[in-house]
Amino acid sequence: MTDPAMLPAIKGAIKENEIGSGDPYSLSFAKKGNSGASFGIFQNDTAANSQALDALQSILQAAGLPDAQVQRIIGLVGQPCPDDPLSTDDEAAADAALGSDAGKQAVDALDGTRLTVICGYLDQAVGASANPIEGKAQLGICMWCNMTGPPTTLLTWLGGATVNEPGGSVDPPGNPVSFDDLTRLLQNATYFVNNPGNWQHFADSAVDGANLLPPPPTPVA
Repeated sequence: MTDPAMLPAIKGAIKENEIGSGDPYSLSFAKKGNSGASFGIFQNDTAANSQALDALQSILQAAGLPDAQVQRIIGLVGQPCPDDPLSTDDEAAADAALGSDAGKQAVDALDGTRLTVICGYLDQAVGASANPIEGKAQLGICMWCNMTGPPTTLLTWLGGATVNEPGGSVDPPGNPVSFDDLTRLLQNATYFVNNPGNWQHFADSAVDGANLLPPPPTPVA
């Protein structure tokens, strides 16, 4: 089970990686692949995540938006959005609803649900690993799983196997598993092979999150 003391660092790293200084209580559009509209620290995606779409609909209804406007917004963002499909008025209304007190509470609740999922993925990784995983590397795993979903190849690699990725063959990690080890794996994975310019932001986000890690135990004299 993920140490509760890790949670601020996990949330901090993911927030920095996903939105940086952006506002989690407004809609954003990645305009890539099958992505719809996203909101929250974890950038809950309305096209890929039915819970996110349902939460947004409830937030809009609670804010008192007309039913026709709610259905129009939900219909537009419940599918892949290669461009921002909302009118200026609809987007302003949605952002106002998300930024209200009730909206923020609902977004935080959805983020809390997502955090539980991510911690479950981290627990799988820790359980599969042949060696202890350093804190910063654990943050990298959490960010990666929030981007790509359940760990698969990662578990095999942590277990001590060499894996073949699009960027090349990756030898097993060391003992303990470091962020440098994780770097070798992820920079050879499909996403970063296709988007190498995004790596530095990912690495910097891990550094920011690591600043929130709990201090290591004091050695007993």
